[in-house]
Amino acid sequence: MSLNDSQWIRCNRCIGSLSQMELYLTMCGHIFCLSCLGLDAKQNQADCPTCNSKTHLLEINSKLGQNKTIYFKDPEEESKEVKKKEEKIKSFQRYHFENNMKVMYIKI
Repeated sequence: MSLNDSQWIRCNRCIGSLSQMELYLTMCGHIFCLSCLGLDAKQNQADCPTCNSKTHLLEINSKLGQNKTIYFKDPEEESKEVKKKEEKIKSFQRYHFENNMKVMYIKI
């Protein structure tokens, strides 16, 4: 899922969407446009309009960083990827366990 396909990503105050304007993620987990934050684009921190905490801002775009983009991915697709990795790990460990058992059996 690309960020532009995510209609749920909207400013928490004016409900403007990512396709309409630049949106920013606060470190406290809220989403706002600059207009609702009352800031110009050069500032990177503000008081959060939702929880009033002092916070840094990150523009929501493809450069957001892996530790934050995870929140904007399709959970179903992420779950499928995790399942694939889990199966690879299980297969690897099962192979080595069974191999060890064979070697031990031969030595007995």
